[in-house]
Amino acid sequence: MSLTGALNAAISGLGANQKQMQVISGNVSNAGVEGYTRKIAPQETNLVGTSTNGGVEVNEVQRRVDEFLRTRIRDAESELSFDKTKQEYFKRVQDFFGTLDSNSNLSNSIDELRQSVEDLSINPENAAAQADVVRKAQEVTGQFRQFSQQTQDLRAEADLQIKNAVTAINENLREIKDLNTQIAQAEGAGKSSAELRDKRDVALKELSQHMDVSTFERNTGELVVVTDDSNARQLVDGTAAELTFDASGSLGSGENGGPVEYADGTNVDADSIGGRLGALLQMRDQDLANFQADLDRLAAQMREEVNAAHNLATPGNKPTAAGTALKGDHAFETDSGTVKSTALELPNTGTASLDSLSDRFDTSNGNITISAGTGGSAPSTTISIDKSADTLSDVKNAINGGGPSNNFNAQIEGSSNNYTLKINIHYYC
Repeated sequence: MSLTGALNAAISGLGANQKQMQVISGNVSNAGVEGYTRKIAPQETNLVGTSTNGGVEVNEVQRRVDEFLRTRIRDAESELSFDKTKQEYFKRVQDFFGTLDSNSNLSNSIDELRQSVEDLSINPENAAAQADVVRKAQEVTGQFRQFSQQTQDLRAEADLQIKNAVTAINENLREIKDLNTQIAQAEGAGKSSAELRDKRDVALKELSQHMDVSTFERNTGELVVVTDDSNARQLVDGTAAELTFDASGSLGSGENGGPVEYADGTNVDADSIGGRLGALLQMRDQDLANFQADLDRLAAQMREEVNAAHNLATPGNKPTAAGTALKGDHAFETDSGTVKSTALELPNTGTASLDSLSDRFDTSNGNITISAGTGGSAPSTTISIDKSADTLSDVKNAINGGGPSNNFNAQIEGSSNNYTLKINIHYYC
């Protein structure tokens, strides 16, 4: 080796050490930076006799990462984001009801209403007890209305958060697509793409928090991103396949929000998309909707129980005494703002025709009109009766088949030649 060759070899060694010091200092100073990965600068020995006359050569800076571990971390990020989003909304639903030891929670209010009704039953003429029942009932109904409104507000908020999630997803997809292009160009020119790959990993991590994704890398260095489900829908592969969504703004009880769509127009499946987007879709259209349905069922059950007790004790609402006739125009008396659930009992001895019960069925030209109230807007039904041939069963079937939905219901009770026709009226005045 010539003196010049020896000097060049020594200089290459100094340059290699300098490069290594730069890489090490970069690793130390960026250790706490989100998304930064450890870098190395691989070295190769230049053999004596080549154009370089020996020495050492430093290759482009590379990343030292465990790709399998990073994939598992992304999967965990998606699951964590899903669970945290669900927890956030469930906690707010729980706050509706208050704590178990709170005097303002729904169960305590219902219990107080029950107690006030029991107190009133002991002394029904007591004006203070009557007023207390009304006040307690208003508190319970007010809480039901409040819970219902809060539930719909949460659904509307989830709908808005879905829009924000879709916007963030599309931004991540575009960023990954752009970084793919830059990485392919850098590696094609023999340059380091380590920093660009770090940025792409950060964008991919953010995307994973919003939805479950799977990836694989082409030999050009470009990353292909697909949904992590059985359909494996393409999200990034040369282009960014963006999602679309139109926020509803407000949602009513029983009303579903709009769908999130893939680029091909297919709806996103809330049960398989995962991440924050999946949690928000489930909360809006499943969890909160089911909570509203449970709330409605509870309110309806309370309404039925209270009205049943009220009707039994209210003149004109309790079952009519045996022997009362069903007149040609029979209207059940109603009060504004109440629900009627009235049973009219018409006894019959045997199953013979109605001709022998002419005092019980006073028809007008062969017709009987039954209305749920005295007002002109009250629903009604008119049935045709042939007293010489029809039986109680025919009257029951005519009432059940001719009335407005859910307003009229007739049934026959009893046995052994002692039957009773009951006509139930259910109507919101």
